[in-house]
Amino acid sequence: MHTTELSEDTGKHFTREGRFIRTDAWKKEGRYVDLWSVVHVLSGIALGFYPRYFGFSMLATFVIVTLILIMYEMFEVIVKIEEYPTNRVTDVLFGLVGFAPVYFADQYLGSTASIFLCGIATTLVTVVSIIGWASSYKASVLEGKMRDKFIHERDLLRERRLRFAAHRERRRRARRMRGQPH
Repeated sequence: MHTTELSEDTGKHFTREGRFIRTDAWKKEGRYVDLWSVVHVLSGIALGFYPRYFGFSMLATFVIVTLILIMYEMFEVIVKIEEYPTNRVTDVLFGLVGFAPVYFADQYLGSTASIFLCGIATTLVTVVSIIGWASSYKASVLEGKMRDKFIHERDLLRERRLRFAAHRERRRRARRMRGQPH
């Protein structure tokens, strides 16, 4: 694939076809694992503290949490967040990996410790998610600006090419009129 580097330190570039490629940490999608996997583990940890307040059975709790994690992945599909299908599956599994140990350990914590840790986990997942979404938003704004600049430069190049071709054709005609070889 031929690319034109825009910046050596950012790793952002356009392909010859005009497709913008981002390789920043929050956008770089792994086939199985990426930086968002941390958010899914943290989400599972935060979810692990809540079941004690609802009184569901263990099976019902695991089904509900699994459905919540799957619904979030469905939300990502609806808003057109592009990921590998394998990454979607591992996102749910990472959420469950975060959830299970906390769910079982929370039974041995007192209410005060549970509430405190639940607050920390919920705050942490919220902050990390906001940072990720903000970084992704900034990157998408940059992508739009870069795409506009790319299209503008491409259009200028096409105009120059057409002007050059027209100028070359005028010179050929003028030579023919004077009887000179081209």
